[in-house]
Amino acid sequence: MKILITDEFLRKLNSQIEYLARDKPKAARQFKEAVFSKIRSLEKFPKASRKSVYFNNENIREGIIKGYKIIFRLNPKKDQIEVFGFIRSQNKP
Repeated sequence: MKILITDEFLRKLNSQIEYLARDKPKAARQFKEAVFSKIRSLEKFPKASRKSVYFNNENIREGIIKGYKIIFRLNPKKDQIEVFGFIRSQNKP
């Protein structure tokens, strides 16, 4: 499957990386590498991630990395994975 990363995802990710880089530039680079490594792994194992809790759709899934959720859609008709969401995981009170 081909991986498509949306501009909105990149905007949110870059905003978080810039924030992290203010205090820890090396940690920000490592975080960015970890996120893209997780995205690349989707190509081989797209269904290894759980169904998203935000959508009632089996093809919308989320991968979790370092407290952040990467939301993506499996599009079997186009044979692609569309990465579109990036949010901070939060525990319910």
